[in-house]
Amino acid sequence: MKILTDSSAGEIDNIPLPYQPPVRFLLSDLPENSSVIFIEVNDQPPELSKQICRNIDSCLEGVSRQQNCLIGVVIYGNSGDGVSIICPDIAGYADAIRQILINHLPEVEST
Repeated sequence: MKILTDSSAGEIDNIPLPYQPPVRFLLSDLPENSSVIFIEVNDQPPELSKQICRNIDSCLEGVSRQQNCLIGVVIYGNSGDGVSIICPDIAGYADAIRQILINHLPEVEST
């Protein structure tokens, strides 16, 4: 997984091109003390949970689809700080994390 906190970070260039626009968009309006995590193909829920210091399956505030990605949001407290999780919505790509995000989509979007 790639952890990003700044839209000028060269790390964005290492993300496959189709997924760069949603990453750049989220970074452009990122609250202080927040980050964006881009999920990589072999990432697993325990690694992600450890990184965000919460159980990913129970801490998501919301999930949506944007272009060809699933985006999950975790908020820390009432300050607005937190983390946005971006996972390509492709079968075979970090399937366990992808499935958790899909399970948290609103009913209308999950089909």
